[in-house]
Amino acid sequence: THPLTLIDPPAVEHFTSIKNSSRSHYRFETQIVDNGKRRKNKVRSLWYNRILYSLNQLKSNQSLLLTDVDNVFMRYEPLSNFYDSNYDAIFALEGKFPAHIFDQMGFVLCGGMTFLKSTNATIQVMEKLLEMCDGGTKRCDDQVEWNNMLAKDMNWNSSWARHESRLVGGDMVQYGFEGVNRAFPDFKAKVWDRDFAWRGGFSTDVRCPSLETNWVAMPYNLPHDVMEDLKQFHETQKGIFGDIAKEKLARIHIWAAFCGTNGTQRVSYDGKKSGGGGVRNTLYEAVEVYKATL
Repeated sequence: THPLTLIDPPAVEHFTSIKNSSRSHYRFETQIVDNGKRRKNKVRSLWYNRILYSLNQLKSNQSLLLTDVDNVFMRYEPLSNFYDSNYDAIFALEGKFPAHIFDQMGFVLCGGMTFLKSTNATIQVMEKLLEMCDGGTKRCDDQVEWNNMLAKDMNWNSSWARHESRLVGGDMVQYGFEGVNRAFPDFKAKVWDRDFAWRGGFSTDVRCPSLETNWVAMPYNLPHDVMEDLKQFHETQKGIFGDIAKEKLARIHIWAAFCGTNGTQRVSYDGKKSGGGGVRNTLYEAVEVYKATL
């Protein structure tokens, strides 16, 4: 079974009530996140607690697939493929944040899509990451700290990362690589190809990831005009909770309509769609497909 990790008192109260009523059974753990005075503080406290929780799981001999809730899994991939590999950790490519790391390295790694194997080397690296993330506040942007640490400590076989033959549109590295940690030499890591663990936007003129290769998709935020349109639309709907929850759920559905098996963007690029007008038209069509499902 999979336990829920509850991060705020209302969640604890809700699931405790369900448990006591015997309506259904959830196995949960509690790790309260400090709200702080601003939403940014709560989010950064959550990221700190994610590292702390992951470290404790690794110390309990639990390997982890660390994934954000709005990542879209497109097909089944046995996790044994990662566990049985020779790597202690496997990362996904990001966009260009943090910018100073992108300028330095030619690539950035994603904080929200990582496989971590429970090994002594992984635990050592995670302990260092937790120390960097703490900084006396127990809050951080884990993607910034991951990239700062790995840019300093990893010896990647990626000196070609900015070579024009490895870049496709927007100066983004498309292919994976591997490396060894200089601080902890037993730590070996790999980076997935972008097509396998895809990270990109809705509004830029990029192809969809391969249906045969793509395992997980991590689309960026929707364009501002689409967000405004959806905000007005959601106000007319019943039973949809919270602006953030609405946007994330909409993003998943729109991604499926945009770059899914029969997505408007994919059909357009396959040359099977007449008319067209470019990416933005197909995105608007995907939005209408999403609206029709509600």
